Amino acid sequence: MKKVLIIAAVVGGFFGLMQLVRPEKIASAPVGDLAGVPKEVDDILRKSCFDCHSSQTNLRWYDQISPVNFLVYRDVRDGRKALDFSNWDSMATPAQNSTLYYALNKVLEKGMPLPAYTFVHGPARLSPEEVDILKKYTLSRTPRILTDTAEVVTPVSLAAAKPAPNGIAYVPGYRSWQVLNTSDRFDNGTLRIIFANDIAVKAIQAHQTNVWPDGTIFAKTAWKEQVHADGRVTAGAFFQVEFMIKDAKKYAKTAGWGWARWRGDSLKPYGANRLFATECVTCHQPMHDNDFVFTRPLDRSFADELPENPLLLHTITGMVHSNDSTMSMLYGNDAAFAYAGSHSDGHYPGGALLYEVTWRQQPDERWTGANIPERILSVERLAFWVDGQPVYTMYKGTPLRGGNRVSAIAGERMAVAP
Repeated sequence: MKKVLIIAAVVGGFFGLMQLVRPEKIASAPVGDLAGVPKEVDDILRKSCFDCHSSQTNLRWYDQISPVNFLVYRDVRDGRKALDFSNWDSMATPAQNSTLYYALNKVLEKGMPLPAYTFVHGPARLSPEEVDILKKYTLSRTPRILTDTAEVVTPVSLAAAKPAPNGIAYVPGYRSWQVLNTSDRFDNGTLRIIFANDIAVKAIQAHQTNVWPDGTIFAKTAWKEQVHADGRVTAGAFFQVEFMIKDAKKYAKTAGWGWARWRGDSLKPYGANRLFATECVTCHQPMHDNDFVFTRPLDRSFADELPENPLLLHTITGMVHSNDSTMSMLYGNDAAFAYAGSHSDGHYPGGALLYEVTWRQQPDERWTGANIPERILSVERLAFWVDGQPVYTMYKGTPLRGGNRVSAIAGERMAVAP
């Protein structure tokens, strides 16, 4: 009995001494009602998110016991860096939408609230009904809005591209790579095409994509969406390009990938310092069992019935048809790609070849706020003779919009990117 008391005294004394060693205190300040947010949504966010994702941190007595408080304070600081609702009223609407979609996707993937947090903070758990409320509200904030289709698409200069903060240099020439997939990111109003280099394409053909081999590079290119009155959504001004470069040893600290991003016509490198890559890893964390890659490769088997494989041609542009929930990609041979890069009149020269592939859209189960291709509805081929006269052929499906599609396909403008 005496030995037990001695052990208890030692443990108690040690525990008491630990309380003298405490982390830097977390500042806390109240956050007012989120502007424009319904009360039921505001209440859910406060209950389940605000402790770690706002300045209004409500620490319970058991959160402040050492050494637990070191973990709690770390999670709060990291949480505020990733997402902070305290800044809501100062955010522009697109930034608010991005914040909500980020939070929603973290909730849907069971990453927020943290399981360790809800284990001791039971009321923070989200019910299915509360998740549904968040989802419906978030989706309601991003309707298609008619844009100025006369917007000038500004060519960008590679000379402007400085290295990313982590030292990764801009990767030119990716527009000649094959397409991995495309995505309609209606959550932030961008149309995306993801390109893959030869190493990645060979890995796809060999079914060796988890994990991807070293040397794999993806170029995730985004354009601002232009919404037309007839429901078409086309690629407008260049917004950004993000690169993922696989080198398991070199980039071991960032999940085996080098991350870099350039934005706008000036190709401004993204990130204040090299630590920006942790933001990328955090965003891709839900895909840790898929080598941190969200994008699934397009089904390539459909091309077996065609004279040429469109996916081996150059990608000219992408398009969404919101009225019938479809999306398409326009591919071209060397002659067509070169002409589209400097002309927008649709008068392709002899020898040019175009393919338009159209898919039914489906929600991206890996990212709420995006649509991706599902099944193919049609494949259209447009070959230009030496005299420039086109020959139109439908290989699959039925014309989605009826009539002669020659002028519609030939008139699609290239999505300009460096």
